[in-house]
Amino acid sequence: MYLSAGGHNPPSTGFWVDTMTAERDRAGRAIVKAQVHDPGCRALDLSGTLDLTKVRGSIHAGPYPVQLGTTLAPGQSEPVTVLVTDQVANGPWKATLHLKSGLYEETYSARITFPRHRGHGRPARAHIGVGRRSMAFYGGATGLLLGGVILPVTVMLRRRKAASAGLLSR
Repeated sequence: MYLSAGGHNPPSTGFWVDTMTAERDRAGRAIVKAQVHDPGCRALDLSGTLDLTKVRGSIHAGPYPVQLGTTLAPGQSEPVTVLVTDQVANGPWKATLHLKSGLYEETYSARITFPRHRGHGRPARAHIGVGRRSMAFYGGATGLLLGGVILPVTVMLRRRKAASAGLLSR
């Protein structure tokens, strides 16, 4: 539940992921951690999945569910952990992380490599992808832009054609 003590609109939801890190635990299981930041707008209850695609070849693994220990408070940063339940090679892999909180969702990807033995790999910079929400936004914006350009041009051309047809018949 969200309680707003003033104003009419609740604060907007948002988050970003800056890095993803591949790890192996004591048992040799693969783990991916993504550092998620809440810019301070509202608390986040994150859920999502991770997909892995081999950089060379056509091997896919996942989706694997995201595990977050607690709610991420405004202004905080916390790692999101994903346990890769399949045995996977070291990589390199393209890791695609789909995260959502309520209706807000984003997709991030990074190129990661799991270490051979227990420990952490090198953190990889995460890049924002075009998620479902982003695609809807860009699709709507494109539609509005095209409608704002094509419709007036079509009306103008029809008026010119009608006007020139009227001049020729006189």
